[in-house]
Amino acid sequence: MSELVKIEKAMKRRAYVPSTDDPREELRRLVLEHKAITKAAVAIDNMARDKQPHDTEGMHPDNIKRLVDHLKCRLPEDVAVDLRETAKRQREKAAQLESAMKKELKKIPIYEVFLQHVPYLRGPVVSAYLIAEIDIHKATKPSSLRMFCGMAVVDGRIVRRQKGQKNPYNAEMRVRLFQAFGAMWQGSAKKTRAFPDGSSNKYLEIWTNYKTRAVSNGRIVDGKIQRIVNGELGDGKNDTVSAKGFVHSTGWHKACDVFLCDLYTVWRALEGLPVWPTYVEWITGYAHGGIPKVNEPEMLTLDDALSRVGDVAPRPLPVAAE
Repeated sequence: MSELVKIEKAMKRRAYVPSTDDPREELRRLVLEHKAITKAAVAIDNMARDKQPHDTEGMHPDNIKRLVDHLKCRLPEDVAVDLRETAKRQREKAAQLESAMKKELKKIPIYEVFLQHVPYLRGPVVSAYLIAEIDIHKATKPSSLRMFCGMAVVDGRIVRRQKGQKNPYNAEMRVRLFQAFGAMWQGSAKKTRAFPDGSSNKYLEIWTNYKTRAVSNGRIVDGKIQRIVNGELGDGKNDTVSAKGFVHSTGWHKACDVFLCDLYTVWRALEGLPVWPTYVEWITGYAHGGIPKVNEPEMLTLDDALSRVGDVAPRPLPVAAE
């Protein structure tokens, strides 16, 4: 056994000792370390693997072949293998931080009362990123939180990066939310001891209901769907896209939007901060359950906030009526 392997095993056995008594500050440190390690692992892995072309639709077969050949990894095989092993060790190192994240998360109220009950946010990574990156005191309205996480809608489309301009949102946060909701969708179909037929939850039901409504509303023609731009159906060349991917993607955006509003409501109430109504409540004038709402902040107790959010825990898949 080499000395390097012995040192790595000794480091794995070493007990975790936080560098500060402030759990949120410690989470920030762990998240920064996790982010650096995972980015390094992805970069090293990409160097050692063939790249795949994103879009070859309509291309001549000879051009596709030249493109694929151009994207092949040109490193010697032994070097590529070593790099892939290095990337694997980096991912293992990042995974070791998860137990430390979990210990710090248990000291933070918003995780205990809300985040740990949301399926696929029980895992420490996404919850750690949320708590470490978000300053709920600055997120005065739900729209502020959605913009920070990259889930705001501008001119009928989700906010995107603009060349030459500062990114208006936290790109890492959007990636982590995408991963969490992707895992939620895939995991719902898995059979478990608690739910032998698979499970659902509040956000999955919103996602599924949106997809069902979008498919049946007449916007889909020949597998294509028209985007809605500024409240109207778009008629431009780029306003018609593949229906399957668009509906699925927009569905998770809707579900994530509700999740962020729920997080905002519970977290602000927990911190004793005023809670503003969501965009839907402001437009309709009513909250869930037909409660009249005005566009003014209100002080909520934690029980009021949790009651407004409702049950977010996993539950059996709904049984279709015969």
